[in-house]
Amino acid sequence: MISFKKSTEWGLFFSAWGAVTLLFQIPLATMILEDPQSLSLGSWDWPTFCLFCVLTFVGIPLLVGLFFWAFAAISERLSSLFFSVVVSFLFSMQLNFHILQFYFLKAEWRKFALLGIFLLLAVSLYRFRKGIDRILKSCAVLSLAVFLTFAFQAAPSGQGGSYQPTFLPTSSEGTAPVFFFTFEKLCNSYLTDGQGKILDRFPNLTRFVSGADYYPRTYANCTATVYSLKTLYSGRLLSSERNWTRYPNLRDIVGAKRRVFLVLDILTDYCNPRRNICLRAVGKTHRGLDIIVGWYKTYLLPIIPDPLEVRLTLLGWHFNPWFDLWARESASLKPGEQLQHVSGRKQFEALKEVLKKEGTAPNLYIMHNWISDGPDVKYSGFKQFSAEKYSKELEGARKNLAIFDRELGSFLEFLKQEGIYDRALIVVTSDTGYDAGARNVKGEEAIPAPPDLVSVFFALKRPGQKEGRVFRPVLRQIDVLPTLLKHLGIDPKPYRFEGTPVTDPQATFTLTEHPLDFLLTSEGVGVLHYRLEDPDGSFRKVR
Repeated sequence: MISFKKSTEWGLFFSAWGAVTLLFQIPLATMILEDPQSLSLGSWDWPTFCLFCVLTFVGIPLLVGLFFWAFAAISERLSSLFFSVVVSFLFSMQLNFHILQFYFLKAEWRKFALLGIFLLLAVSLYRFRKGIDRILKSCAVLSLAVFLTFAFQAAPSGQGGSYQPTFLPTSSEGTAPVFFFTFEKLCNSYLTDGQGKILDRFPNLTRFVSGADYYPRTYANCTATVYSLKTLYSGRLLSSERNWTRYPNLRDIVGAKRRVFLVLDILTDYCNPRRNICLRAVGKTHRGLDIIVGWYKTYLLPIIPDPLEVRLTLLGWHFNPWFDLWARESASLKPGEQLQHVSGRKQFEALKEVLKKEGTAPNLYIMHNWISDGPDVKYSGFKQFSAEKYSKELEGARKNLAIFDRELGSFLEFLKQEGIYDRALIVVTSDTGYDAGARNVKGEEAIPAPPDLVSVFFALKRPGQKEGRVFRPVLRQIDVLPTLLKHLGIDPKPYRFEGTPVTDPQATFTLTEHPLDFLLTSEGVGVLHYRLEDPDGSFRKVR
């Protein structure tokens, strides 16, 4: 007969609850509030959010607590030992994921250090159970505080983790609709002849540039899409160790007194239903339960040992929730169709339907479209393959971009037919260059700077603009938002951007005067920070 009356059993129940708070609720809540892209706060509705909160802050800790409660009733010693092992494992694996693996991925001693930390924790927890229990019971009390903080930040009707500026620009309502479009991997070398002239095979892009401000010397500050979009939207770099959501961004400033429409490919945390209308051109089969499962999968990633993760991945059990969505979307494709092309067309069509209803209203339209994603020029490290193979890869990339050019041209023609084009401010740019070579970087002090990695497309058409202008000064992604504000008549200075507006086509400053701080993502090391002062030279590692 099992008895649940002993104080030891109750103590273990609350200790288990506290351990869940400390090692599950707090990391998961932090992950959701700070996550750059994987899943969206704005994606869930009230039923999904409530179910997630009930499971996370009541259901799971209650089940774990009852398990150890019952276990203690059977064998106090075994339950105490098992509890110590589980807590030590969770703590050491998260320590490994966030610190050891991030900074010492290739270090031979990392596995031994991890094992040592685990054993030390397990022995300490078992040996000093009473003191540890008091700490964990205190953590159980924190569960309510964690829930209240999380609910305030992440509820569908809340702020969604986005900073609301205390000052709002008086001129942001304007009269011009603003279109801010980013496309995957628009490398200048794919689109131009090397001197900045757009190739004849991209007639619609050429036509757009002929009546816009074109910046042929534009550089990406990041190789990863997520970080690059943050830079474009916020005018700040991750390398400055600032949380971009604590500062006004594109939506908060330009859309402060406008309706904001976001046309999404699958998911993004840039969506906040309270202030924006999110058009999910694809991923419509994404259900509320998928969001919950996706977040739990994302949490599991730090605590699953690498060998087990590899085996589960081979069996088709992915920890990246995007894979489930991609698989679902891909299953509906017709023979010969490619997901990025179908997705891109759907986004353009969805936006057209909105514009037919909105007319010439001065809204803000944001779209990240990956119709341009496809065959890329590959690098081995940063060393190019043979000239013949390079030429073949480059031709494949340009052929793929012809689809992007056609669809962009069709959309711009639609804007003209609807009487929107002349009055609109339109930004067409890239999130990143091609970054596959960066994945093999091992942390060398200096690495080559291939143009495909850093040189990207950027053009901006001002309201009423008829003649095109070519800007020779350097433009970095951190300069894009302040430049956009300047053209809208909004003073960028109060927002304390790291970039500066570039609105004089005759300016002559170079990377030496405005160096490119570059965030490089690498499988070998993690995130590396470089500075490029000369496009013909090399990156210099700065941290």
